[in-house]
Amino acid sequence: MLDFYCCLNATDTIVDKAVLSSSLEIWYYRSQIFSAIVLVVTFILATFEYYRNKQEYENNRKFNVDLHEYKKREKALELTEFYKNNILGHTLMFNRVYVKIGIKGKLDSIQRDNMVAFDEYELERNLPPADIIWIKEKTKSESFFVALLEHQHIHGKKGFAEGITKCDLDKLEIRDKLGTGYKDAHVKILNNLEFFAMHFINGLANEEIVYQSLHKTYIQIMELFYSDICMNNIKDGSKLFTNAIKLYNKWKSRSEKERRERENAYRKCMNFEKNNDEWT
Repeated sequence: MLDFYCCLNATDTIVDKAVLSSSLEIWYYRSQIFSAIVLVVTFILATFEYYRNKQEYENNRKFNVDLHEYKKREKALELTEFYKNNILGHTLMFNRVYVKIGIKGKLDSIQRDNMVAFDEYELERNLPPADIIWIKEKTKSESFFVALLEHQHIHGKKGFAEGITKCDLDKLEIRDKLGTGYKDAHVKILNNLEFFAMHFINGLANEEIVYQSLHKTYIQIMELFYSDICMNNIKDGSKLFTNAIKLYNKWKSRSEKERRERENAYRKCMNFEKNNDEWT
């Protein structure tokens, strides 16, 4: 009898263990399924959040790009006004003076393709030494001061030679006054050219807005001041007006390319008309 009860208890123990083991397996699989569901839901939420943030980032980036481009356009328009008031109008005096005393003629003899570096080395390759000395001395001559008196009023409402006549040119202090006024105006306009150019070279303003209307006069002004800039960029010295020079080369290259394209288009048009006339 005792053996029977022992066997019965052993059987119950085995059954209980089997039931317990089955329950644990069920809970294990349930936990695995639950974990998988949590993982899938988390992945879906994370993916949704990623694309939502990505869209928001793209919208913000587009807004910032548009805002940046808008500011660049605004800056270009501001610089157009600056160019008109502080560069273009004041250059007229220098142009007339340089034409009057002959400097413009010397500069016109230089091939435009050879105006690149704007330094003393390049100037010596483009002009004979005698012409360089002549240009330097010409700005101290009688004809130079007479030309300044004739055209300095263009520089401003009163100009830097107000009240001075040709009879006063014999006085050293008068010549010094005229020379100082000329140098001040000269340095100011070169600095204004550099200030204008640096915005386009460094991507702070949209050059496409101003190129068509300003590039021709800008190129002409830089070529007018070619010898002046070269003489400022002396050998073994730091280079000045680098942004103005870069913008000149950039716009000159683009202008030459557009000119060649127009010429090629014109030749093709003329050839087409010629061939058409031959067939008719």
